[in-house]
Amino acid sequence: ESTSYPLPLQRNGPPIWFGGSVEPALKRAVELGDGWLGIPAPPETTTKQISQVMDFARQAGKNDFIVAMGANPEISPEEVAHLRQMGVNHINLTFTSGEAAEIETRMEGAARRLKG
Repeated sequence: ESTSYPLPLQRNGPPIWFGGSVEPALKRAVELGDGWLGIPAPPETTTKQISQVMDFARQAGKNDFIVAMGANPEISPEEVAHLRQMGVNHINLTFTSGEAAEIETRMEGAARRLKG
């Protein structure tokens, strides 16, 4: 008797998103994954990466490919709107340090500011 992990791919399993910021990584994310998670970068870099990964997904016929971006919790509603216009489906706010109460306060503030 033996055990092997990871288990084989299961239908309807959770989507797999890949990161990466250079063109070969973006291509691999589309080829191998269900989505791409970009990291915060200068606006011109972010725009280029989103455009590239979406082009690769279209070329691969992956119309349901997810594009997600990591963002600073202080992101503005206008920046969120801009990312949505570019085709971003999800935004991941990253709280990197602080005491639990401080992080909770920042999360609540972000939710109020971004969700109304």
